[in-house]
Amino acid sequence: MVKKQLIILDRDGIINELVDPYVRSVDELELIEDVPQALNLLLKYNFKISICSNQRGVSRGLLSLDTLYEIERRIITVADIEHHDIAFYYCTHDISDSCNCRKPKPGLLCQAINDVGCYASEALFIGDSISDCKSAQSIGVDFNLILTGHGKLTAQQPLGDSQIFVSLMACVRNIITTNFP
Repeated sequence: MVKKQLIILDRDGIINELVDPYVRSVDELELIEDVPQALNLLLKYNFKISICSNQRGVSRGLLSLDTLYEIERRIITVADIEHHDIAFYYCTHDISDSCNCRKPKPGLLCQAINDVGCYASEALFIGDSISDCKSAQSIGVDFNLILTGHGKLTAQQPLGDSQIFVSLMACVRNIITTNFP
């Protein structure tokens, strides 16, 4: 197995609880239990972290870009990761826009990998949906499914060689023991 440098995470359902139809304000944001600890553990071991998220609520007028960035800042503050370089990548297009950045297309992941300067094989994508899985697999990035968010439903579908974990913290512990035996 190739040692991982970059950990890419989906946002909704992995970092924060799902809100129907979208997290539209800072007040609706609730981090999933153990997420701050999991992110800080990855940073302690010097992994690069990128968050790649479809946010079509912006194109649908349900939240503004300013609000999206406020939510991002709140995640950083609540997770106590202010002094670290965490990259956020968003697709704010609607499905009908046929862009290359909306998962399951790999544009967001490619951008994150290029910005870090690593190979796809040195990245790992952690998500909760089949579109997350397809996005990763389409460019040779390993995928780990977390059973939060949509994860339990997604686990019922074929996921190839993907590993499945009950929580982000369980996944992070596995990443560390795999990379630092």
